[in-house]
Amino acid sequence: MNPATTAATARLAPIKDAAWFSDARAQVLAIIVAATALKLALCPLVGLGTNEAYAIASGRLMSLSYFDHPPLHFWLAHLSEAIFGDNSAARIPFILLGAGTSWMMFALTRRLFGDRTGVWSVAALNLSVFFNLVSGNWILPDGPLNFFLLATAYGLVPTAQGRALRAKGWLVAGLFAGLAVLSKYHAVLFLAGYLLFLLAGRDRRRMLLTSRPWQAFAFAVVVFSPILLWNASHGWVSLRFQGGRAVPHHLDIALFFSLLLAQIAVLLPGAFYPLVAGTRQALASRKPEEQYLLCLGLPIVVLFTLLPLITDKGMVQWAMPGWLILVPFAGRFLDEKSRTARWPMRAAVLLGAAFFVFTVAAGLEFQNGWLGTAFPRLFKHGDPTADNASWNHLAAILSTQPDAERNFVLTLTWRDAAKIDEALNGRDRVIVASDDPRNFAVDLNPENLEGHNGWIVLKTPLPVESESAVRGCFQHTAYVSSMVIARNERPDALLDIFRGDGFSQKSCKLVTFLN
Repeated sequence: MNPATTAATARLAPIKDAAWFSDARAQVLAIIVAATALKLALCPLVGLGTNEAYAIASGRLMSLSYFDHPPLHFWLAHLSEAIFGDNSAARIPFILLGAGTSWMMFALTRRLFGDRTGVWSVAALNLSVFFNLVSGNWILPDGPLNFFLLATAYGLVPTAQGRALRAKGWLVAGLFAGLAVLSKYHAVLFLAGYLLFLLAGRDRRRMLLTSRPWQAFAFAVVVFSPILLWNASHGWVSLRFQGGRAVPHHLDIALFFSLLLAQIAVLLPGAFYPLVAGTRQALASRKPEEQYLLCLGLPIVVLFTLLPLITDKGMVQWAMPGWLILVPFAGRFLDEKSRTARWPMRAAVLLGAAFFVFTVAAGLEFQNGWLGTAFPRLFKHGDPTADNASWNHLAAILSTQPDAERNFVLTLTWRDAAKIDEALNGRDRVIVASDDPRNFAVDLNPENLEGHNGWIVLKTPLPVESESAVRGCFQHTAYVSSMVIARNERPDALLDIFRGDGFSQKSCKLVTFLN
């Protein structure tokens, strides 16, 4: 043997037998505990975002389903608010779901590619802004979706390895699939991807001639049937709303590239490169395990990456469930490289340290807006972290008014309505006077408000005609006060508060979704 080769092999021997991987479960638990502890520690620093406040506001009224999303995360938000209150502590169940998602990622990857790859997959997952700090942290539908997609994929692995799946296994997979659909409609595309996987193999196609896959599917339908029942009684408004987002309009290159860059950004610092490299390797393989994950995840990535080209809609999180299913490829890529080189381990340590610093700095920015204070030009078009600033002083302003007994609040956007509901702790119903009220219009009957007195809360500045339209919903309005939303004495927004006497349905066009 060449002496240089012998020396290189000797140097790499410790890598192959590294003690770091001697107990994969312990290493995964260490990653999960560290990530969970960090999120719990920072939780009090970061107020609820508008989407989180919206989830809690919507979940106050328990329902079979809701306007824009399936019900599961609204139900969880309802339960969490009842236990922890209407504050950032309501994130705790979602943070725990994030920890569970990491463990399910390890279980799935280990079952497909082995323990070491499972550890690397969990490391890559937690070195991602989106999967760690967003979907694994905040009160969003993505948290439950991620957990139940991975649980479903784990349960169906035997069918990708040429092994029989017992009747109980099919039903458990059907249960998890139904819960995934109850979390977010993306799960339907996941199920379509699994059907594609079965159809792509001759032996697998035979499974479709047996009853068990169809029994599992029927069970899944039963589990997510609340969505169907609610939509049937509300004119299928939720499905029409989501389907309308995919209607082609025109070619939009700018939106496409902006969302593509956003996808890259939220998969940083440690997931994007190994994800792309590992997926590229898998595309060249014909092994059923690779085809399994590709069929489940890649269509979602491709669809929601390309969709902004032909529509004027798009959000960075839409493609993320697909990337989630492909994370085992990132783990395998890193595992293979770590067997012959030291850079994956060194990169993991350095990126982990950088991610910790970034997370703490971001938490402080959400709390006090230090970044915008230090660099005013950085957020000259608006500070995105301002959405998490507290509006809680609004409750004190309204309660000190001499005629405080008013039982509803009128505002202009569903985002503002969510923050108002949070500030009032659900005390008064919040109504949105716009053509996009979301859940705030569900089962709202304007006739029940006729002649009643309420409040108007508007975030300024706004067009004069918009303020006039809202104030026109009452026979008489009067200015009450203004409220500055500020962090660390740095103003983020201004609210104008009015009292409104004598609500008039005829002069106030409200969108409603009645049962």
